[in-house]
Amino acid sequence: MDNKSLSHTKWKCQYHIVFIPKYRKKILYGRVKNDVREIISTLCKYKDVDIIAGAVCVDHIHLSVAIPPKISISNFMGYLKGKSTLMLYDRHPELQSKWDKAFWARGYYVETIGNITDEAVQKYIKEQAEAILDRLGIPVSVFIGMTYRQVIMRDGVPFSLDIPDKLVTRDSITQAEFDTMMQTGFAQAKKNDSVSVDEAFNQLKSEI
Repeated sequence: MDNKSLSHTKWKCQYHIVFIPKYRKKILYGRVKNDVREIISTLCKYKDVDIIAGAVCVDHIHLSVAIPPKISISNFMGYLKGKSTLMLYDRHPELQSKWDKAFWARGYYVETIGNITDEAVQKYIKEQAEAILDRLGIPVSVFIGMTYRQVIMRDGVPFSLDIPDKLVTRDSITQAEFDTMMQTGFAQAKKNDSVSVDEAFNQLKSEI
């Protein structure tokens, strides 16, 4: 991108920004994904911010942007996340929690373009996940052990890798479907079908 002019100033302030929904919820798909892309594009135009490249992933957003020097990164991100939240809730009221008004997680990762690396992005993602686990009081090692144990018990990945076309909410299912889901969860909890961490690791070692 060529240098831009602002009064008597030449500038080329380009940044790579990564931010995520609160609790890193995997909700940026389907209509929500399309609306997020449109909303971010519109809000950037309002501030004369050029989007060089971008990607809306299911649980995070990458933006490479050129921001005029008169706008600080913190002010821009406050504006972008605040306004986009209001616009998203207007289009998708089912996304709004009764207890938490925030759609995006606090904070973000930012670095000037040219210095960004995959390692830096992965470091940011790791720190965000560890912060959430710390808030929940779950050590990382325990969480990894729990995940391994579920992989062994299910003989596969313990969560769906498919992205549904439609966001499932309480209002989108019948009372009978909701009751069935609750009964299934209660039955699984009563069965206590689990193994110890040591047993899980021993089984993993034997299969490697």
